Amino acid sequence: MWENEQPKVTREKKLEKDLEVTSKKLNSTLQSARQIFSIAVSCIQRLSDIKDNNYLDADIATSIGSFKTQLGKYHKILLTEDVERCEMFTEAVILEHKKKLLSAKEENDVEGLIEVLMSLRVNALQILPELRRSLVNELVRNDIFLITANKSNALVLDLLGTVSHGLKHATCALLSVLSSTQKGVDYLADQTTIQKLAEVLKEQEDGSVTQRFSIAALQKMSIKEKAVEVLVKGRMIEWIVKLLERSLAKDVHVFVLDFGSALLANVLRSRAAAEELENDPELTKSVSFTVYCRLFKDFLCCLNQACPHQFC
Repeated sequence: MWENEQPKVTREKKLEKDLEVTSKKLNSTLQSARQIFSIAVSCIQRLSDIKDNNYLDADIATSIGSFKTQLGKYHKILLTEDVERCEMFTEAVILEHKKKLLSAKEENDVEGLIEVLMSLRVNALQILPELRRSLVNELVRNDIFLITANKSNALVLDLLGTVSHGLKHATCALLSVLSSTQKGVDYLADQTTIQKLAEVLKEQEDGSVTQRFSIAALQKMSIKEKAVEVLVKGRMIEWIVKLLERSLAKDVHVFVLDFGSALLANVLRSRAAAEELENDPELTKSVSFTVYCRLFKDFLCCLNQACPHQFC
């Protein structure tokens, strides 16, 4: 009887092992498919921006290079039979990226820096949204920018201060991902980082990808009162008001408008902003009038979409 049971047990173990391998392959395929779909959506968005003349040549070159790298990576994963060799976002992968980042910085390899930063962001976006918080926390725990080890944000400031538009874009993109959690904000939201990020934001053309990532990162960091104080001192309220004013006369990218409005809301609820507005009646009037006009324009757009024949 025991001899008859042995083949059955062996077959069951083999089936369990095959099921485990198949499950890993399925998860790898699903992750790759999700990321390829995300790349396709991004390409459509880029084409839309080009159609609207709202895109820079440097942005196009950077995006094409990034898309090639991402597609090549996920094409390789899909073709790999041994799923254990597929590069998943483990601690070892994070440390390897960190090593490449520091090496490229030491060698002043701009293209290498862009590749590492974009790869980190892509890896963060490829996983399920509910797992992304843990991933960001792991990037912080592994001190990806050496902020904890050096007790300094010098590396972040150097990357933001680069003359390379592509590197500035890649840095802001990763900062936006990292600032998506409380631990990420606590890790990054140093006064000088916020000041530099605000400088980068203000020097960008409306609708550029770097403007989008920098304003998104600042909006997420503005949950901290100390960050808001820095933004108020840096005249961020005036800048956002001017952005909203420009949006009344011309199209401004909806992403920038959404995050700019959210950033303004976070700033205005602070004590620092209240004191600033109290001491500057003209600024208070400008904020009130511009926000009212922006809301009224959006309201008319909604009416026009709901009843196109009555509101033209």
